[in-house]
Amino acid sequence: MKVAVMSNKGGVGKTTVSINLAYTLARKGLKVGLVDIDFHGPNLPIILGVSKKPEVTAYGIVPPEIDGVKVISLSMLMRKDDDPCLWSGETKRHMVLQFLGKSIIWGDLDVMVIDTPPSLGDENLIVADLVDKIVIVSTPHPASVYDIKKMLRFLGNKVAAIVLNMVDIFSYDVDINHRVVVKLRFDPELQKNPRKEIPEMNKLAEVILGE
Repeated sequence: MKVAVMSNKGGVGKTTVSINLAYTLARKGLKVGLVDIDFHGPNLPIILGVSKKPEVTAYGIVPPEIDGVKVISLSMLMRKDDDPCLWSGETKRHMVLQFLGKSIIWGDLDVMVIDTPPSLGDENLIVADLVDKIVIVSTPHPASVYDIKKMLRFLGNKVAAIVLNMVDIFSYDVDINHRVVVKLRFDPELQKNPRKEIPEMNKLAEVILGE
């Protein structure tokens, strides 16, 4: 199963949610892969707090396993941390396909969690056709909610859940017409340990797995 974590606004905690969801699923005994396809800002390893590099072989790239979850990000493959990614269009499509399986040796996975860049750009339009389910992350701020409503119209039934993050900081009434809304409070400990067990994320994992 492939699950994309998306947002139409940056800074809402999408990457942290992606990491936490991956490790929540892994704690349930599943084989999980975590993919960062935010090619222009591949900072998942920084937030995860790891510096392991993948193994490059003649048969493909073997992603490092971090506490039971296989992880890949473009930043793991760059020669320098400050090297920019200037890809566009068809190159992005090609690289999304490589990351999801053509060049990465994932082995047998139960779930692949895909951390995407904000907005409905090239990467997300490509991924939307390839995944089984989508999680949208937002805050209750009206500007963020306004944007995710547009995502809901486009992505339709593939959206399994909406995560409203930092609900204790943004005290707005939110009108989102979706059957599953998971609410998360701001947790400063997640900055140190984004793998921390969060009860609300168990609910999200159960929705993804259809439990």
